[in-house]
Amino acid sequence: MNEEWRELRTNLADYPDLVYGEVERLSHEQMCYANEEPPWARWSMDLQIRHIALMTPVWLSMRAGEMLKREGYAFPDTAGLIAGLIGAGIRHVPPEAAGDKKAVVDFMRPWAALCCEIIDKESEDRLRALSFTYYMDPEASRPGDPHKPVAYHRMSVRLHPFGFHEDAERPGLFRLEIGAVLRHIYWNVLAHLRTVQRLKLRQGLPLNAELPREGYLTLPEFYDP
Repeated sequence: MNEEWRELRTNLADYPDLVYGEVERLSHEQMCYANEEPPWARWSMDLQIRHIALMTPVWLSMRAGEMLKREGYAFPDTAGLIAGLIGAGIRHVPPEAAGDKKAVVDFMRPWAALCCEIIDKESEDRLRALSFTYYMDPEASRPGDPHKPVAYHRMSVRLHPFGFHEDAERPGLFRLEIGAVLRHIYWNVLAHLRTVQRLKLRQGLPLNAELPREGYLTLPEFYDP
């Protein structure tokens, strides 16, 4: 396995601890700070980490789920809960499922382990060959978000070196390789964790980690304070 995949595996294994290290010592009031402007500040740090906890299971069990099941992978017990949340339009792991910061991070751990299991099991060629299609309505929007959901995917097409493409003949239909999905999961963690850091900076709080400028974080709108 080349250095790129080894590094990605390490980053995926470590991301729950990276998240926890950034928020461990924060008070409830600090975690709940939010602001209407700029738009990225509308979700508090609590909501940001609860969304991070939701993202990996959504990508693996819902979007790539059928393909991974065919390959013999099993999902953590929380997969059913995630499907119910998404079906209800909920984008965060709720307090009923994970009450405090540590519980939210513990919710992430088996899903981070599944990411590593995929890299451990599959060859580099298989990480490219295992693929699936996923449709996102180009006209769909979300309240309070300045971008349509499909816009984030189109940004991703430009950012990923390979494995993330939109069908030229059917807008909104994306073909994704599982290796690119794993890379994308890590980039999403970085993007939301950087938003946690930006919320900390707005409160005059010190940062605990220097995040790599990868993926979305190469774009000033996702990185700049």
